[in-house]
Amino acid sequence: MSVKRRVVYYLSGFDPRGVRYYHSLYKEHFTKQSALNGLTGSVSSRKKIHNHLYQWEIEAHVQGKAVHTTYRFLSWDDIIRHEWSSGLFNYYKDIFLFIRGYLLNGLFVPFSKHSPKQLIAGLYPLVYLIGALLLAFYAGTTLYQIFHGWIGGLLGVGLGLGVLILLQRFGDRVGVFWLLRIYIFCLHLSKNQIERMEERISHFSADMISALDSEEIDEVLLVSHSVGTILAVSVLSQALNKTLNWDKFGMVTLGECIPLVSFQPDARRYRDELQAIANHKNLFWLDYTAPIDGACFPLHDFMKSSGIKTKSTLFPRYLSPRFHTVFDRITYKRLRRDWYATHFLYIMSSQKVGEYDYFAMTAGAEFIRNKFDRQKS
Repeated sequence: MSVKRRVVYYLSGFDPRGVRYYHSLYKEHFTKQSALNGLTGSVSSRKKIHNHLYQWEIEAHVQGKAVHTTYRFLSWDDIIRHEWSSGLFNYYKDIFLFIRGYLLNGLFVPFSKHSPKQLIAGLYPLVYLIGALLLAFYAGTTLYQIFHGWIGGLLGVGLGLGVLILLQRFGDRVGVFWLLRIYIFCLHLSKNQIERMEERISHFSADMISALDSEEIDEVLLVSHSVGTILAVSVLSQALNKTLNWDKFGMVTLGECIPLVSFQPDARRYRDELQAIANHKNLFWLDYTAPIDGACFPLHDFMKSSGIKTKSTLFPRYLSPRFHTVFDRITYKRLRRDWYATHFLYIMSSQKVGEYDYFAMTAGAEFIRNKFDRQKS
């Protein structure tokens, strides 16, 4: 038996780029991957269904089988832009929150154990901003020593501020503060302090429930990436009290960073959501993380480390996409040095055929549960 109709719900990470970017990305890489996996077809233009929900249609053919996939993009980039800090004052305020919310409370200890790259990446903005302050102070005092008096003072302050502004703009350009923003967002999320987030999650969950309740749909996938994996837990948990056909459901998390919230002392409600998912009898969850991805917790049992009791050691199923098998040696070597690019590989095409294929998973004819069982047999 193969999939004839599927609905994919996709949650992006903490990225202010919205549906236009992700639709273009999917369409481009679907075409590239079709040269490898034999999955031919077309990706339609995107359209708005209702507030914060967009979709495009995928008509695919593989080995004589036709598959229709409705790909629904769950939009929350407006919330991201609202939470997107900018400017020197806000960056230093966020650094203070980072120190209090991740370092002084001891969270850096489990972070360094389970994802040292994640911790290093989080500390990078702290080091950068402290270094910027020291450099600005040095430049300002040096100029003051040359001119002395009030003129030297004014020139020194002006130069110091100029150095800070230039370093801030450079940091923005090279993405220094991206992970800092993520850490602060997750800190606020753990305390339920993100405006409109709960309402948005309920909105997403209600639409997914309608798809699961439809007899015309063979498979429903909830796919999420990066910080979106944190939200996917909440979206799913709100649907668990409904009597639905969970046999056709699958959750796929890519490059997860769930511990950024689940480790927080105030995230009791979130851990309850994880426990509710773990207690369910018939959920299927694949978690893909790559050891070379510096913005995730690779192959880490976040359920166990968050104090969640699971029904099986195979839930979720923690897997590696094994990027080294689907890219040539030169490309893979370059990717290992570029953690930002690596973090997005999960939703892009590859150079060679391998077990991990995002487009076969989201648009192919095989049920995700069957695909996983076949690969492991």
